[in-house]
Amino acid sequence: MEYGFAFFPGQGAQAPGMGKDLYENSKAARLVFEEASDGAGIDVAKLCFESDKETLSRTENSQIAIFTHSMAALAALRENGVAFKAAAGFSLGEYTSLAAAGVVTLADGVKIVSKRGKLMQHAADTIDGGMAAILGLEDAKIEEACAAVKNGIVRPVNYNCPGQLVIAGERRRSQRRSKTARQPVRGVRFRSLFPARSTRRSWQRRQLSFVLLSPTSPSPRRLWISTPIWTVRYTIAAIFRSILSST
Repeated sequence: MEYGFAFFPGQGAQAPGMGKDLYENSKAARLVFEEASDGAGIDVAKLCFESDKETLSRTENSQIAIFTHSMAALAALRENGVAFKAAAGFSLGEYTSLAAAGVVTLADGVKIVSKRGKLMQHAADTIDGGMAAILGLEDAKIEEACAAVKNGIVRPVNYNCPGQLVIAGERRRSQRRSKTARQPVRGVRFRSLFPARSTRRSWQRRQLSFVLLSPTSPSPRRLWISTPIWTVRYTIAAIFRSILSST
């Protein structure tokens, strides 16, 4: 049975025990965990099944765990005759969708995501940064508040949907900006302490580029839809339009 598309989650989707049922009940999923463990140099199954919430939420752990779990779930579905015409993802999920679509191999996907997680963890350990979702406020007002920061960096980074915009940057600045509005508004801080997608990531981008230049690139078996969430809002309707226009 073939469906329209597979959409893969980003960081924050991790949970203790993730993927254990898949591992125990699907040979294909178990093989994914084993290959991921070989490529990442750690026991990914043990990481997913036995880690507490705090350990699993560390970027160096959560990214490889989510990627492996997603690919294991996909393998289990394929094992049972389920296929997808296209693949897309949110942030980290874009890397998963590349592997799902056959743009990169599973082994290369593991190597890329493992390196990405370690680089971002390094940044989290050396930069006092963070992210917060601002709910119930116009984008223009949030952008204005971020632009008003003079001594430090705070930027709008994810335009998730109308009324929900994520900011990232130096933690104390981000927290201050999230409290600027006095009208009904809510700020939700993320567990990730790394200012993802902010201008603080230039060193990490350079380091990751060395990894991205080395993998093999087989011919994609499925349509892969890029979702540059830092600049463009993507809706389910837009994804469907992309799929329909390619058929």
